[in-house]
Amino acid sequence: MNKESLISYTVSTNISILECANIISSLKTRAVLVSDYELHIIGLISEGDIFRALLNDASIHALINPFFNKNFAFLNEEDEFNIQYMKKLFLIDQYTILPILDKKMYLKDIYTLKDYLKDIHDNKF
Repeated sequence: MNKESLISYTVSTNISILECANIISSLKTRAVLVSDYELHIIGLISEGDIFRALLNDASIHALINPFFNKNFAFLNEEDEFNIQYMKKLFLIDQYTILPILDKKMYLKDIYTLKDYLKDIHDNKF
């Protein structure tokens, strides 16, 4: 995936819950990655995180900063993909997007549930 496409899957901490929900909806990924001002990936925010924030009386205009998950799963670009780990994340933990990061937490690629299912269908594992 090219850099411009990768960046479309990221949001900054200074956007509102409503803006974030609209981005997630347009991408159809159920989650987006959260980056800092230097574009390090620092977390992930999902539809579920947004839903829980709203259930706890957060305004749709509130910033996402207190609501995103800072303990998120990712793949390291230098490691071989662990098929069992990915299966757990996608099928049990219900992730829909997995970032592939370098050692400095910069986004190198994204592996989605759709990619995973296509690879299974194509017998790549």
